[in-house]
Amino acid sequence: MTDPLSGARYLELRNGYRYQGLPGRLDYQVVRFDSFGERIPEPEGGIRSAAPVDGRPTAALLESDRREDVAALHWRLSLPATVPIVAIIALCLSRTDHRRGRYIKMAPAFFLYLAYLILLSNGRSSMEEGGGPWLLWRVHLLFLLLAGMLLYGGRIWQQLRHRRGGSARVPA
Repeated sequence: MTDPLSGARYLELRNGYRYQGLPGRLDYQVVRFDSFGERIPEPEGGIRSAAPVDGRPTAALLESDRREDVAALHWRLSLPATVPIVAIIALCLSRTDHRRGRYIKMAPAFFLYLAYLILLSNGRSSMEEGGGPWLLWRVHLLFLLLAGMLLYGGRIWQQLRHRRGGSARVPA
């Protein structure tokens, strides 16, 4: 509940009981109340906004021209695009032979995913500062190309070598 005059937030409980005492001891108090309210303190470090941009409905973001809203909309639309891209990268980096450890490629995959998220976050920040939506989507394109190279790069390289005449020959 919010006080209309001061804007302060309150937690209000109705028709309840309050128990006070130490667990395991029989000397405790039970207080029945019809209404009990407690002021919720403001977070430290500044004023709380009425509607944070990430909590706004998508329809409101579509109608808005604010940079933060446009960035949040593109962020929302771009997150599902990360799923197939990361899945392809994970599939490609999960291939190992039986002599190597099962987790040998986990570190590069982890760092690739971390770099992907950092670049996406930087793209969103750039959009909030006035850049266009292409800043965010180019990161997806870059990692989609990387995923394609990991997935098909070996086959393409083999076909190119095969068309050139096979492997390099050692002169006799």
